[in-house]
Amino acid sequence: MSKDPPGFVCDFMLGRLARYLRTLGLDTLYVRQSTPEVLLPLAHGRILLTRKRALLALRNQGIQVYLVPSEKTDEQLRWVIETFRPPLRPFTRCALCNTPLVHKTREEAKGRVPYYTWRTQAIFSYCPRCDKFYWGGTHKDAMVQRFRRILGALWPEDPSQAVVNTVELDSQEP
Repeated sequence: MSKDPPGFVCDFMLGRLARYLRTLGLDTLYVRQSTPEVLLPLAHGRILLTRKRALLALRNQGIQVYLVPSEKTDEQLRWVIETFRPPLRPFTRCALCNTPLVHKTREEAKGRVPYYTWRTQAIFSYCPRCDKFYWGGTHKDAMVQRFRRILGALWPEDPSQAVVNTVELDSQEP
């Protein structure tokens, strides 16, 4: 029986890291209020990531709390992936809200994405919570290159299994 990958909670100081972790397919909550009263119910069964030393005291209440050692997002990301070794499923969660993305056909995307994109892309994904469409393109390619640079050998050999982009785009009618 396989163990579920860890879920994460990022506090208010780690918003960009939370988006990167979500983009890599990791279940990650982002909390803007980093008080114990807010964090305790959310952090049970998850790994709490913080830059705030005072939150290490939550360990006394059974919470897994880790102090992220860098202020630089790229270094934070590498540290998290090296430390916890979670399975990566890039481009399978919404970077904005953490919801798993669902596959949509070209016909379902028609009228919801820019016309040129609809004509040139074959695969689309959709966030049912944010009501946003995602697709592969130059932004996804740039993100893949960035993650490869940051993660090196930790990057999955075949991330092409994931088919969505992490760009937040407004829909346009064709």
